[in-house]
Amino acid sequence: MNPIRYERTSELIKAFKHSCSRVREEFHSLEMELEDFTCVLDEMTKNTYILVVVHDPTIGPCFLRSKCSKIMETEHDIPIETAAVRLNIRMARKKFEELQGSSVAANS
Repeated sequence: MNPIRYERTSELIKAFKHSCSRVREEFHSLEMELEDFTCVLDEMTKNTYILVVVHDPTIGPCFLRSKCSKIMETEHDIPIETAAVRLNIRMARKKFEELQGSSVAANS
């Protein structure tokens, strides 16, 4: 684990969000589906974002059909969409908001 890498990633995301606000665009989420990885950046709570990076070739689009056919064991195997990642974030959001609210109340 390299804490500097995580800090740098956080700085880049904050700079991107700031750039969006300068052009009067609200930033809510970001998805990137590339050949080597898929990532989803989404709001977890009012003050927190979560970045999920997946290096699993079955998640996200298949850019190279020959590569996909090697990954898929049968014709019934379907790549998991990034929508599943977003759904998991959305399902966890309520719990994290509750935890954040409990933490704020405990510190008051």
